[in-house]
Amino acid sequence: MAEAVDRSEIDPPTMRWWGWGDPDHAPGLPAHALDFLSEIVGTAPRPRPAVALAHVRLAPSALGESQLQSLRAIVGEESVRDGHSERVAHAAGKGYLDLVRLRAGEPDGAPDAVVLPSSHEQVRAVLDLCARTSLAVVPFGGGTSVVGGVAPLRGAHR
Repeated sequence: MAEAVDRSEIDPPTMRWWGWGDPDHAPGLPAHALDFLSEIVGTAPRPRPAVALAHVRLAPSALGESQLQSLRAIVGEESVRDGHSERVAHAAGKGYLDLVRLRAGEPDGAPDAVVLPSSHEQVRAVLDLCARTSLAVVPFGGGTSVVGGVAPLRGAHR
């Protein structure tokens, strides 16, 4: 019998897709921090806002329906996500270059789907399926990836 899974224990906390922080709180810095940055680093006359999420350009998913169904059979329907916003949120980390590309709407690749296994057995089954069908896998933990750990390096894999 399958055990019920509390999604709040699996899903990471929500972050802005285009930067750091909680999307429910307006971004901003205190005046003294802005003054410091302006003096030491310099600031743009007008900050360039992120493009709208709907305008982020992604290549279409390369996964076929049979592959998606195989993944869903392992982890459940709700644990395979292939919508635009989920793919964008997992398309890059939170390093400077990643964020510049995301804010411009041009991430350097995106996953074809986001799979959220909830047990060791599901992780193993997903990896076995991906190995058998030559699907690339990119582990995505907290999502910071300030060292490029979530870069989509497919190589010869789909």
